[in-house]
Amino acid sequence: MKRRIGAQQGVALPLTLIVTMLMMVLLTVLLSQVVNHRHSSMAELQMAKAQYAAESGFARMQQHLQAEPNRRKPIRTAINGIEVITTVIEEEDRGIHLRSVAKGKGVQQTIHVILDPDTMNIRQWKR
Repeated sequence: MKRRIGAQQGVALPLTLIVTMLMMVLLTVLLSQVVNHRHSSMAELQMAKAQYAAESGFARMQQHLQAEPNRRKPIRTAINGIEVITTVIEEEDRGIHLRSVAKGKGVQQTIHVILDPDTMNIRQWKR
């Protein structure tokens, strides 16, 4: 049997195009996964920063309440680009209820604590 040389003409180009398209699809999927991972990591980082900023707001309020036990004005603080507002929301015999709200880039964290009215130590955390 005689093999025709011309029978294989035109196979290389479609095969190259198919392989190239598959590589492009795989590269696109990989790139989108990297971008999604980076976005979620940044959101997690911002949430952690907001959490720490809200906790710092409590520390500032504790200092103010120890210096001035009758102080009831909210405290506004900016910590690393995150705005924190800490307020006394309720006072009772069991303790002083505080709320700290931290707002950052696309995130907001709210934490409640109950302070011992005598020592100003935190009795209970509520997230």
